[in-house]
Amino acid sequence: MLNQEYGPWIRSMAKRMLKDDDLADDLTQIVQMEVFERIQEFRGENERSFPAWVKRIAYSRITDERRRRKGPWCAVTDGRVFELLPSNGIGRNQEDFDDLIAVILQLKSDQRILLYWLFVLGETQEQIGERLGISQQSAHNRIKRVIGEVHSRMSRCTR
Repeated sequence: MLNQEYGPWIRSMAKRMLKDDDLADDLTQIVQMEVFERIQEFRGENERSFPAWVKRIAYSRITDERRRRKGPWCAVTDGRVFELLPSNGIGRNQEDFDDLIAVILQLKSDQRILLYWLFVLGETQEQIGERLGISQQSAHNRIKRVIGEVHSRMSRCTR
């Protein structure tokens, strides 16, 4: 059941975050084994808490691996790893990367977490809306405003 229910989700998240199919497969198995080994620690009061518990374990393991492998195109902020530019170095130069980090750090914490959910966790607008208790359309509008803010501030940096 664990593999059928959560395996595809874990693999998808690992593949998105690590950009490596083989590593995503390995981490999917590692997470499933860890969930099985730690099942006695689960203290859920309802059926909805188990998926959240599994996802926390998965996210933790994948993030640990990502930190272990992080390269020059990642930034750590508040203990979280943000992949800001692709590892192939697309972008004009290191100054663009530095400007982007500075712009993201200038955003309000709720704006940064929105970008984190969207680009790092790869959540959909609907999932973000559920997290925030708003509709998918409202989530879309918030995301659009935050990305617009980043774009606007980056435009000022590159002039």
